[in-house]
Amino acid sequence: MIGIGMGLTFYSSWAKKKIGLFVGIFASIVLHSLFNFFIIKTGDSGNFFAVFGALWVVTIITMLLFEKLRRMGEEYRALRKEDTANLEIQNIKYVGQQ
Repeated sequence: MIGIGMGLTFYSSWAKKKIGLFVGIFASIVLHSLFNFFIIKTGDSGNFFAVFGALWVVTIITMLLFEKLRRMGEEYRALRKEDTANLEIQNIKYVGQQ
């Protein structure tokens, strides 16, 4: 969760990075607390699979968020390549005009 919070704000300003870090820490604390609460609440009553079912839902959502982060990185690298290529073309045109 902390990594997702930091990753989603990686290309943002310093203030947004700080907020992303705190949101990630808060989400981690909340999810861990909920998991512990449900484990204590169910005990031996047989709802053990319901707790792990909910945990799997959170796991799938986390995996989807990490996939989004991976794609954000690819898009950023592609934009950087385009910017570099455009800058090189502009430099060639400028040198040719002299």
